[in-house]
Amino acid sequence: MPEITLSIPCEPYLAQWFRHDSGTEEIIELRKNSPESALLRVLLANKNSIPYIPPIPKGDELKIRIPHFKGMPPEYFNRISPRGEKAFIDLIRQRFDLRLFSDLSPILHAAHRRDELIYAWMEANGIEDSETNWCAVDKRLRRMIDRLQTKIRVRKYRAAKKKF
Repeated sequence: MPEITLSIPCEPYLAQWFRHDSGTEEIIELRKNSPESALLRVLLANKNSIPYIPPIPKGDELKIRIPHFKGMPPEYFNRISPRGEKAFIDLIRQRFDLRLFSDLSPILHAAHRRDELIYAWMEANGIEDSETNWCAVDKRLRRMIDRLQTKIRVRKYRAAKKKF
C-alpha cells in the first residue's frame, strides 16, 4: 500500500530546517509523541468532511507521512483545514525560534560578526546558504532579542518605580 502524505506549504528556510531536524530529505515521518504528531492527531479530519483545496505554493512544501493513529486510519483521515495548516506551521516556527534563540543567544554578545555566526548556524542546521534565508533568520533572531530587551527594560522601570 502506498504511503499517504500531507503537503503543507511553508517558507523555504523553515522547511529545510524541519527536514534536517527530522533527519529526512523527502517525506517526513513524525516522531511518536512529538508535539507535531500530537497536533496532527487533533487536526486530521475525515476526507469527506473537508473539501479538497489544492495548496497554493508559497515557496517550499513539507511532505509529511500521515501516521496511523488509533481509530483514525490514514486512508480516511488524510485532510487538514487551512487553519490547521497554519497551526501546524506555527508550531514548527515556535520550535525553530526556540532552537535559534537557545543556540545563539549565549554567544551572540561575544561574536564580532553576527552575519557569519548566523551563516554557520544555518549550515549546521541544514538551511541553504542564501541571502533570502539569512535575512529571514536574522529578522526572527533580531525580533526575539528586541522582545527580550523590552521585557528587561520594563522590569527595571517597574522596579525603580516601586522604590519611590
